[in-house]
Amino acid sequence: MREEGLGSKPLAEAVQAVLLEHLNMRTELEILEQRVFRAGLWKNDYQFVWIRWFMDYPDPHNEYFDTFYGRKAEGRRQAWINDAFDRELEAGRDTRDAKKRLANYARAEEIMQTDGGYVPVAWVARWAAAKPQVRGLETNKLGETVVDGNIYVDMLPHIYVVEKA
Repeated sequence: MREEGLGSKPLAEAVQAVLLEHLNMRTELEILEQRVFRAGLWKNDYQFVWIRWFMDYPDPHNEYFDTFYGRKAEGRRQAWINDAFDRELEAGRDTRDAKKRLANYARAEEIMQTDGGYVPVAWVARWAAAKPQVRGLETNKLGETVVDGNIYVDMLPHIYVVEKA
């Protein structure tokens, strides 16, 4: 395990307890320094890994292709590889038809979940409210307000208030 923030340790301990109770699988929780963890991760030295992932942009390509594509020459975070999964990712990546693209990624997700390529445990949700006169908040391509995400940490100096209309 690497990430100490965002409740990672209690979540990892809960998973550890479930594995023991339901599968009689004993696991050890080891928190490593970032550089040590990454070196072992890239070499696929671990049998079971806890990874926190924030999407850099709201698209399944970022979630699946960037993270789990098995044909990467380097930078793979897992030993799991599935050719059918990779073919769906490639098809989704290579089409401009939004419906076909999302269907490819949906099939890829089904393959991954069925094959046990990863086990999603928790999602961080961020909520915010702002009065209409608050301006300068970052938005994504969909026009949604982005709240203190990993690529928007410097947004606070850009926020300002205008007079009520």
